[in-house]
Amino acid sequence: SCIVKLHRFLVICTVAVIIMLVIVVWFFPSNDDFRTENPFWNGTRDISSSYSVSPLKSMDDLSTSYQGAALILIPYLDFTAVELEELESFVIQGGILILADDYGHGNQILKYLGLKARFAGQALLDPLSNYKNKWFPRISLTISSFVPNDVESLVFNHATALTGVEIGDTLAQSSSFSFLDLDNNQEWNGDEPTGPMPVISRHTLGSGQVILISDPSIFINSAVKKENNS
Repeated sequence: SCIVKLHRFLVICTVAVIIMLVIVVWFFPSNDDFRTENPFWNGTRDISSSYSVSPLKSMDDLSTSYQGAALILIPYLDFTAVELEELESFVIQGGILILADDYGHGNQILKYLGLKARFAGQALLDPLSNYKNKWFPRISLTISSFVPNDVESLVFNHATALTGVEIGDTLAQSSSFSFLDLDNNQEWNGDEPTGPMPVISRHTLGSGQVILISDPSIFINSAVKKENNS
């Protein structure tokens, strides 16, 4: 009789624990990178709340009213041919594609769109003009009309740089002390590219625009609050 009661007690406890875990998982916010419902350092709830950003589950959720619409895209997987066609159509018909990347995944899109610009894919380090250390380079704006006048500089976090960008298309750049760490030794070698290097650029395509940002983390909660990033 005691064994039966103990067994029932253990079953009840197990069920209770499972129910509690389900409740916690259900109500606890996501901690995935860049998720709009993520309130932690790596989420984007702050910027999503300030600018009414709506997450898309797939390219099929894109509005058919492309004129004036903006799509923020942070790519980490290859795109299908159909998805690339949809992106091209979105921009050509008046949409604004904000492509933020630091590991070069966005280059597939740039190649398909016929743009010369590319994400370098190597770390952009700045040993002098930085926020806390060389991994947080300070970024200056090259076109004052791009943002409000009171914005002096941005702070990037483990960023890269852009290549193949014309001077007239550059919106922001790193300092002259920055460099691309091609060999990943965190030190400048004589043959490594040095700044200033473009990090934000704007390109016209059809009736729309493509904005390139070489640091997607500028959107996350912990970065938005740094200096003039917001």
